[in-house]
Amino acid sequence: MIPLLEAGVTLATTRGFDYLMKQGSKAQQAKHLLMPPKAEGKAELALAALAIAPQLVNVFGPSPVVERFWAMSLDQLYWLYKARPYLEGLSMAALAGLAYRQRTLKTGGKAMQVATQAIMALRFGAQMVSAPTAFAADAAGHLVVTSRELGRLLKPDDLVLGLYLNGEARCYPLEVLKRPHLLHDSVGGIPVVPTYCEHSHAAVAYRDEWRGERLELNVAASPNGNVAFYEGKSDGMIHQLEGAIGAGPNAGAILQTFPLAFTTWQAWRTLHPDTTGIWFEQGPAGGAVVAMMKGLEALDQRGRQPLFKVRGGVDPRLPAKEPVFGIRVKGRALAFTREHLRANPVQELELGGEPVVVLYDEQLDVAACYARTLGFKAARHGLAVAEDTSGRLWQVSGVPSDDRDADRLRPVAFAIDKVRWYAWSHFNPGTALAAPTKAVSVRA
Repeated sequence: MIPLLEAGVTLATTRGFDYLMKQGSKAQQAKHLLMPPKAEGKAELALAALAIAPQLVNVFGPSPVVERFWAMSLDQLYWLYKARPYLEGLSMAALAGLAYRQRTLKTGGKAMQVATQAIMALRFGAQMVSAPTAFAADAAGHLVVTSRELGRLLKPDDLVLGLYLNGEARCYPLEVLKRPHLLHDSVGGIPVVPTYCEHSHAAVAYRDEWRGERLELNVAASPNGNVAFYEGKSDGMIHQLEGAIGAGPNAGAILQTFPLAFTTWQAWRTLHPDTTGIWFEQGPAGGAVVAMMKGLEALDQRGRQPLFKVRGGVDPRLPAKEPVFGIRVKGRALAFTREHLRANPVQELELGGEPVVVLYDEQLDVAACYARTLGFKAARHGLAVAEDTSGRLWQVSGVPSDDRDADRLRPVAFAIDKVRWYAWSHFNPGTALAAPTKAVSVRA
């Protein structure tokens, strides 16, 4: 159905614009001099409005302009996204109708001209404000580079996202990932899709697989201040911080996730000297989008409240934009403030019935959470931050200090560092909070 509709849209567009070009010929101009065009009536005005209105919905529906004041639900976003080709077809059909009436009734063509110019202007604007258009996947792809090459490309304090899987460390510079919001990669033999949301500062890596096929993720919008993706293989809408398909025929299906370290290039390279990295050339086409994103970031920094509307408001226990370290196990969520982590760099907890340990390296400003099979206590020695009951020292990366090739601690799958509080609390209602003034049970 969709391919046939798109073919019809293409045909209508081609015929309509071809006719416009013919109208500009000398022969047609002479004809109009001999036979003056008829005045346009309500039908032409209605068709012009019908051509423009669907384009307005497609451009501004999933855009920062709307999200600033309306926090749409994921179901609403799903149906809005699915309606895009049909709205486009309706617009082109109205445009073709205008062209037909102009040719058969010999009307002046002003309505056709206005509608065409408006559509062209809207499509140009969509390159910046419409998320599905502005953040379309770049065909140029990306390159895997060595640690030495990254050292030439990055400054020590540049922010990066780090992923470690099956003995392989990978680094994703934030400036590289923030515009496309996602990249398809393979780390440690596992297909992954690291994602980043510049509004909520949330970073999540998904397993790049849906029932044996690679995911088809496309940025749809950022309702409630967190990026949402449309996934083509499952026909589902995914809110990044939910880690599951939230709308569509497969709603409720859980996606496998992996934790990403949110830190600086210098800190990541200290923990993983042999890391490789991803480099992605933005290219000139991304200039307008990058400028728009910088403008939104500047606007975001001016206020204490989220830039975009959050459904239900913000949890008042912390300032809306305060960064927290959030973990979720079997539906139970817990968030840690930086002050609490500095005061408690090693914490043994039970979350969702599972024993876990939270480690924090204040020097590198890196937090991580692992499944716990041993007892741990704080012990600072070199890069080590914890000591287990056998006397072995451990780094925040889950590596034993005496043997980097030994088995590492198993990370908790859904752990997000430096995510903004408003986003974490919205997508994890009822989350427990570990803060200097907020006590938290060890069995949260």
